[in-house]
Amino acid sequence: MVERIEGLRLKSEQILEAIHCIKTATSIESLLGEAIECTEVKTLMYHVVTEFGAYDSGQANKPFNYNFPLNSDIDLNEPNITQNVLGLLNCISAGDTVWLSDMIDHDAVKKSPHILALKRYLALNGDGLLLSLFGPKGQKAHAFVSFGRHKDAFAPLFEWQVHALLQMLHVRHCQMSFDFQKKVKLTKREKEVLELITLGKTNPEIATILNITKNTVGSYVKLIFVKLETSDRVTAAMRARTLHLVA
Repeated sequence: MVERIEGLRLKSEQILEAIHCIKTATSIESLLGEAIECTEVKTLMYHVVTEFGAYDSGQANKPFNYNFPLNSDIDLNEPNITQNVLGLLNCISAGDTVWLSDMIDHDAVKKSPHILALKRYLALNGDGLLLSLFGPKGQKAHAFVSFGRHKDAFAPLFEWQVHALLQMLHVRHCQMSFDFQKKVKLTKREKEVLELITLGKTNPEIATILNITKNTVGSYVKLIFVKLETSDRVTAAMRARTLHLVA
């Protein structure tokens, strides 16, 4: 539970439990699940900003969603949802937090085609915080988190408590991604094939560019999928960029 001291804020034991979950997580799934649940978050959208405009970046650039209402008018499959739909880049300067109820009054957001959906979300699900997060190697992320109440119910300290925990979560997420990167050992040829995959090239096109057979390309692609722990080209392209496996 949260305690009321000039407004609601996270209790010390909640913060300590969340920190423990973040530090001891053994997988990205447990990191994003257990650490969130102990803080009584109602909904969360966590979106790591991928730095590529290659093969189907719209499909690859989707957020992590926790308990987001299925009856929401906000399309979770919208490419770059935290930037386009939630209007985050128009409303958050570096390191700041913004309440959804304040954001919808922003001039840039008022002109958004999603403004009615945002207002309906606010009415049905309560207020929420929008945050920019910054990690090592320039890895940025955006987050939207709600607790099912209006902002007036919370103490001024609350948004900074939430921001600090999500910032710690994001840094840990980056560290786990980098650790995974170190485990991925690609040959020179596999890196060449992977880079062409991120550029949206098909197997026949890759075969022509590298002057090898289509069957050979197919074999390399299968090996790449195994090493990246994926089974499709979109995810392979995303991981190649976020893990800095290609230029």
